[in-house]
Amino acid sequence: MVANCQTFYYVLRGETCNSIAAKLRISAQQIIALNPNARPDCTLLFADYFACVGL
Repeated sequence: MVANCQTFYYVLRGETCNSIAAKLRISAQQIIALNPNARPDCTLLFADYFACVGL
């Protein structure tokens, strides 16, 4: 997660970068850029954790 994140999203079971992006009207690439530990394919974005979705 980037250090200056200001907006967080609680990831629910079954959600993906694409489903979160659609829900929040941002791109999956933005989520990946803000959460580099999630990996480029977003396989390490886990349920029950907070993801950065905005600066």
